[in-house]
Amino acid sequence: MSSALPVYKIKSAGSWGGRFESDGMDFYNFHPKTLCDAKQRAIALNKYASDYIPVHEFKNSRFEGVTDAALAFFYKPPQGWSNISDCGEFPCTGPSNVVMKFTNSLGSVATTFTIVSDLPDSVSTLQTGTEIFSGQKAPESYNGCEYHSDWDAWECSDRKIGVLLFESLDGDTWDRSVQPINITEEVDYSENRYNNILNSAMDHVWDGFYTGQLRLSRFPA
Repeated sequence: MSSALPVYKIKSAGSWGGRFESDGMDFYNFHPKTLCDAKQRAIALNKYASDYIPVHEFKNSRFEGVTDAALAFFYKPPQGWSNISDCGEFPCTGPSNVVMKFTNSLGSVATTFTIVSDLPDSVSTLQTGTEIFSGQKAPESYNGCEYHSDWDAWECSDRKIGVLLFESLDGDTWDRSVQPINITEEVDYSENRYNNILNSAMDHVWDGFYTGQLRLSRFPA
């Protein structure tokens, strides 16, 4: 069975759907570094959330003493997930497909905006090292988006950005792999082409000391 600790560790495949909404949440005094020189952000991702992070919507939030650099940090999927016990040939892609929306914010940040996670510059397979990602990153194809290096994410003015969630309903969805899946635009190649490569869920099943080799074919994009 999976470890019980830490309590915020993901114990099974990411849930279907889900949504986080907050109204009137306050954030005070966040700076890029703490007094002990550790990285500090007001909003960050669960480092164990390999499969799916639902859309977050923050309404009427107040940000006082929160610098722009300390607002958020969206990590890229670690290469360490690329192994036969976790995500297979390349890291799971849940953290690369996150959307957080802010409406009527007060204080030291913009009033209304959307944060979209960045995509890796390249993705290589575990066994051969072959690069399987190329072309335009998905956020770069959106209008009105600006990359923030301190967040490792994009600030977008487009409120219509969301998460597409789909899965295999076949009986062998847990033990037959269909990844990688490439989501692109139905247009000829251009500088603004949407290109997003997806991996399925992490293997969260344990049989004694061994993983169960079971991964749910569910994909957020």
